[in-house]
Amino acid sequence: MLVTVAARLTPDAGQTHGVRRVSANRGSPEKLKQISELLEANRLSPAVRTLFTVAEARKAQELAQTRHGRGRIILLTA
Repeated sequence: MLVTVAARLTPDAGQTHGVRRVSANRGSPEKLKQISELLEANRLSPAVRTLFTVAEARKAQELAQTRHGRGRIILLTA
């Protein structure tokens, strides 16, 4: 399953990997609840690309601006 809250997925997204798509589109609480339940049941794994500390926020922003790669960029606050 492909899940995103950051962009719209095309209807054929995921077909090359044999998975279905779900796009919350910053959407409904019901969709976000469903995603949360899948995460808690370990049926869905987020793709994390890189972890940055707050001190490295500039590097995180620069990487985000490249729009390359797969996975989220996480900024750690503690």
